[in-house]
Amino acid sequence: MVDQMVSKSFIQLPEDPLCPTDPSDSLSLEQIELLLQLQRDVLEDIVFSTDANGVVEKICYLAEELLPNSVASVMLLKDNKLDVYCAPSISKEGIERLNGLQPGPNAGSCGNVCFKKTPAFVSDTFTDDRWKDLMPIAEDFNLRACWSVPVRTEVDELVGTFALTSFETRAPSLFHRRLLDTCGFLIGIVLKREKLEKRLVDAAYYDSLTQLSNRKKLQLDLQGYIEEGREFVLAFIGLDRFKSVNDTYGHETGDYVLSQVAKRLSSGCGIALGVYRITGDEFAVVIESPQFTDAFIALAAQIETVLAPSFSFNDAEFFIRACVGFTYPLDELDSVAELMKRADTAMYAAKASNEQNFAVFSPAMADKVQEELQLERDLHHAINNQEFEVFYQPIMDADGKVVHSLEALIRWHHPEKGMISPLVFIPLAEEAGLIPKVSTFVVGQVISFLNELKVANIPLCRVSINLSGREFNPKHINELMSVIEEHDLMHCFEFELLESYLMENAEEVISLLNSIRKRGISIAIDDFGTGYSSLSYLKKFPVDKIKIDQSLIKDVVFDANDLAITKAVVAMARSLNLKVVAEGVETGSHSELLSELGVDYLQGFVFSKPVTSAEVTTYIEKSFS
Repeated sequence: MVDQMVSKSFIQLPEDPLCPTDPSDSLSLEQIELLLQLQRDVLEDIVFSTDANGVVEKICYLAEELLPNSVASVMLLKDNKLDVYCAPSISKEGIERLNGLQPGPNAGSCGNVCFKKTPAFVSDTFTDDRWKDLMPIAEDFNLRACWSVPVRTEVDELVGTFALTSFETRAPSLFHRRLLDTCGFLIGIVLKREKLEKRLVDAAYYDSLTQLSNRKKLQLDLQGYIEEGREFVLAFIGLDRFKSVNDTYGHETGDYVLSQVAKRLSSGCGIALGVYRITGDEFAVVIESPQFTDAFIALAAQIETVLAPSFSFNDAEFFIRACVGFTYPLDELDSVAELMKRADTAMYAAKASNEQNFAVFSPAMADKVQEELQLERDLHHAINNQEFEVFYQPIMDADGKVVHSLEALIRWHHPEKGMISPLVFIPLAEEAGLIPKVSTFVVGQVISFLNELKVANIPLCRVSINLSGREFNPKHINELMSVIEEHDLMHCFEFELLESYLMENAEEVISLLNSIRKRGISIAIDDFGTGYSSLSYLKKFPVDKIKIDQSLIKDVVFDANDLAITKAVVAMARSLNLKVVAEGVETGSHSELLSELGVDYLQGFVFSKPVTSAEVTTYIEKSFS
């Protein structure tokens, strides 16, 4: 019975007809315990280790311990050839001889596994025809028996083989077969997770729509060029009137145009060190060149030329004009942030120009900086003049019917400029050191709102507050919590912190996160998926939920990569006992798919945009009625 339980815990491999199982063979209790112990040891490593090769190496060593006088190996299949992925006990010469093995009926045990898609248990390599082509290797290294099984990352996806090769002729017992099954299955899990983690890393540095490097990658590359002392020119490229394409023809058309622009820039800027998509309709190109006017003119002309032909989609034709802003390091103290700010300033100067489609940053472009300084001064007055208002966006249960919680989102009603986006004033508030006052205002407004719900006998919802890394220090956080505690509302608050901030300051924030949770406030990781989360840190963070960034959710219905990443995030969250919120849910198809994937909560325009406290109160009442 126990034997059957062990067997059923794995995908059962078909028999090798040339080496059938002995019907009288069975597993002893000691052997079952050995297999279970191997599983426990490896599964623990799979959860806590990010070193896939190290985990596979451990599996090989454990298998070798259970089959004395043998060596274990893992080979991966690519382009119909097998190469050694891990073989800790095989010599370098042996690995070199095995690499490049092409599957076939006489290509050894592993070659047969990939050729026939079934296990191959060779008891005597010197007499078995399946080893005919590898006889020189068998003789040179005294390989007398070799048992190999498929390694799969999906049921129908064979990616390689796991083998135990013995220095004596022998047939596998039932225990040995179960050992091979177990190891092959575990290795498949490790390789699948490695592939999914790579996709997560790619998502941090690459844009899924255009397949270009993203803004974060540009920042890393520029920092490297500056440290190396290389002469380079940075160009920011903005597409003119692209918003009208989206508004008139829809986002599908807009996405197609963006992907085609990316392809043209990549193929048409041959001298570029890199091409990047830095935001919606803005791209960047870096070229290695002395900072001469000729270089600017040449690149601007090149960009204009590659984008000149029309773009066609669904019987519609578009002509895209781009404006280019150039800059370069003015001195060795220039920061990446300053460099990108100058390029952005130059690009907008080019957009405002009627003479040419490019501009090179100069101090004369300081008007934009002056405008930002004026906005910063206005921001100081806004806090004192009560020009802010808190809006709320509902976060729904997975069925999309009941309000689970709310996200508080601040808005600025500028007396002259009208509504100013948080994307504009929050960075200014951070730079000016005003962000603690902003969050204090938000907390005060949320407390008033919750008290109004109490008085009206309306069910209280937990409200999440976005916190900036600039304000995440014990002094300010304790001040916020003290105010909340005075009103006995700790259980109604949740603090959201950006994934990127947490990863960059992992060691420093864990203690403060623990302090917050102990006092009853829950914690969420915001914009999850836009950066690369180290699993070793993530499992240490005392957090309650992760919010999958809307950039992954946007195309999840039809983009296989985004779907795979979302599945991986949900699976990881489950293993760490975290709840999952999907942001940017815009359609019923999004909602239905995400619910099926096991996402706990949904947030997006398909339910409600951010609304005033009065409007969200009505929404809550309808939800619970």
